[in-house]
Amino acid sequence: MRYVNKVLAALLVLAIGYLAYGLYDVRRDLFTVYDVPDHYAYDLGDADLTIVDFSRYGCDLCRLLHPVLMAAIKKDGKVRYVSRTLAYGNEWEATLATAVYAAGEQGKFIEMHDIINEKWPLNGRNELFKYARQIGLDTKLLSRDMSKKIILDQVIINQNYSDAWSLNRTPTILLGKTLMYVPRTKNVTVEDLLKKFKAARR
Repeated sequence: MRYVNKVLAALLVLAIGYLAYGLYDVRRDLFTVYDVPDHYAYDLGDADLTIVDFSRYGCDLCRLLHPVLMAAIKKDGKVRYVSRTLAYGNEWEATLATAVYAAGEQGKFIEMHDIINEKWPLNGRNELFKYARQIGLDTKLLSRDMSKKIILDQVIINQNYSDAWSLNRTPTILLGKTLMYVPRTKNVTVEDLLKKFKAARR
């Protein structure tokens, strides 16, 4: 009987260890949401905090928040900004998100992201490419890169991360690895966001 109890105890320890390792794997995979190449992020240099912004171009609150968020990032000076734009199955929003990643191939990721937020709604590709030219993009290269699988997959990857984090509204901002912020008002200020950055660094 003692032998059986020892075996059961050993199996229990193994099961707990396996579960803990599995949870570690899940947690580790979740935090790869922060991992993007530099040309898909905005960073003034010497960043000590990374934030991930889940947003949609068709979301009014997201577009209102975006310039305030960027102003706070620039004022802070040490925040790395990662955009995980979602489309929720909307074909045009997915196209716009794809254009931003394609613009990143020319070093214009944040410029394209900014102008889409500013000029929404854009009426088709002609208008999209008009603004792309205004920020110095080669639209032939942009069009080519927008059709690449590695670029098209970015929108799917963003949605997969949103699902993995069980996010149910936009905007949602992950600040470092300790804080999640879901703005629910149009009155968010730069100072409000700077306080969030400070809290995430604690």
